Amino acid sequence: MQQSKAERTRAMIIERSAALFNVKGFAGTSLNDILVATGLKKGGVYGHFNSKQDIAVEVFNYAYAELEKALVAAVAKHENSLEKLKAILSFYQNYSSQPTIEGGCPILNFSMEVDDTNPELRKHLLWAVNRLLKSLTRIIQNGQELNEINQAVNAEQFAVLMYAQIEGGIMLSKLEGNDQKLQLVLNLLSNQIEQQLPL
Repeated sequence: MQQSKAERTRAMIIERSAALFNVKGFAGTSLNDILVATGLKKGGVYGHFNSKQDIAVEVFNYAYAELEKALVAAVAKHENSLEKLKAILSFYQNYSSQPTIEGGCPILNFSMEVDDTNPELRKHLLWAVNRLLKSLTRIIQNGQELNEINQAVNAEQFAVLMYAQIEGGIMLSKLEGNDQKLQLVLNLLSNQIEQQLPL
């Protein structure tokens, strides 16, 4: 179905603002930055959004959808649950240098600024994190049902551990300006998957 001009303009604003918010953050991204990136005038942006807050929420949803789409594609190539988990690790191998959106992980970047002053954006971040955790948990539980993964493994706990370690590795790598810590975390996680999960 073909998008209307208004829908195309709205999508363009979101896509071109994604890198701005992901690199500069919510506080660091000005309306002028958005106007320069989109080539629109103030009325052209605010004809589609009520506020910078509204743009930020849509930008996060877009950035998360791009991340999820890439992760789903990486996992879909594999049948075995252990291989699916390793595919997630492989996806993140080059994530520091080749993120789905310029600036790195949108969940990590947006969560650094979200506190009690931005409850709407926080709600969207929590939804995204919970969705990722449920997906990881489901992969492990499916593996247990198919006798690929040890029944003694607590699927929810391992999913939290895996996700927290990956995000921590991304954060340390971003801070240091290289991917050494992320690679270390991914290697350790790979060893954990090989040693703790199989039957």
